[in-house]
Amino acid sequence: MKRILILLALAFGLSLLLSLSAGAETANVTFYNGEITIASGTTDANGALTLPKGPAMGIRKFVGWLLREGETETLLPAGGIYTAPAGVSDLCFEAFGVEMRSANGAAVTYASPARLRFYGGITLTDHNRLCALVGKENVTLGVLIAPYDTAGTAAFFVDSPVEGLLNRTSESFYYTMGDWGVFTGQSEAIPDEYLLEKYCGRAYIAVTLAGQTVYIYADYRIEDHVRSAYGVTAVAFEDRSAAKADRYDQRADEGCYSPYGQDKLNLLRTRLDKVVYVSMEGEGLVESKYSTDNFRFTPFNSTHYVSPYRVERTIWDEPTGAMTYVTYVITGVNGADFNTVTAYFIGDSYRRPNRTAEWREDGIYISVRTVTVN
Repeated sequence: MKRILILLALAFGLSLLLSLSAGAETANVTFYNGEITIASGTTDANGALTLPKGPAMGIRKFVGWLLREGETETLLPAGGIYTAPAGVSDLCFEAFGVEMRSANGAAVTYASPARLRFYGGITLTDHNRLCALVGKENVTLGVLIAPYDTAGTAAFFVDSPVEGLLNRTSESFYYTMGDWGVFTGQSEAIPDEYLLEKYCGRAYIAVTLAGQTVYIYADYRIEDHVRSAYGVTAVAFEDRSAAKADRYDQRADEGCYSPYGQDKLNLLRTRLDKVVYVSMEGEGLVESKYSTDNFRFTPFNSTHYVSPYRVERTIWDEPTGAMTYVTYVITGVNGADFNTVTAYFIGDSYRRPNRTAEWREDGIYISVRTVTVN
């Protein structure tokens, strides 16, 4: 009897040893980007590995590593730890990405106060595939909006310490167009005196993978994704066609066609009248120009819009050394009310007016310091 018990004990100890050894075997691991092998190795003695950083995927943005185990597909985050089940000797991970982007430019509301709307897009195929992998409730569509003054020229993120940063999120598309799902975020109300201030927009998606939130950002370029309310208003107002077409189906007073009815064009014109561009050439001149970035200026089509203001007169102060102050007195043309102005360009610079110092009954007195360079 003792011999049988000893044999059973030995047998039990052997099976325990075998089970421990089986759980401690390493597995071969391969990482793919499409058909290309980008890394390979093994798990540690416990079958665990840390998933590496995702590869560059061209126009696609890396989301996570896709693991197929039989009929099951699991999307896992880069940097996460994965432990292979006992008995698995080979693991294959495929880089999974989506095609997404921030739309160039922005849209603006018609009536005051103005609000800017920035847009993002993701292909419907990629969005549907992502939702099938992780569940639609784990996918959030987002647009970040920030003042250019605080965001600067660098790309910004959800957790960037940018004053005034807005994070607009949604779980569904604003609309779909062709193969794309479009989502959007809108700024807060923009006061009239801030019409020339620039705002930045950047689209992203947030995905919850294995309990971890992963952020995937669209590319960001200041020339495409920074706009002012005035600049977008001007572009919308100038968007005309000589002939009627699918997009240009509203006849404007000027005889051309616009995507917007005349009532909306009138509201846009009212906003345009809140900004004046003063050239410093010669005795000064009001020009009908606009800019989307406050650096490059484009003349309005004179049949669409002409500024209702003029330089009434120019006052030159006596020079002090190399410095001279010149004051441009701005008034309205044909009864236009100069009190409507809330922001202005002086040459290619812009600022908000000082109503206490610059406003008088007979005009806006804008003083500029000039420097004579020998």
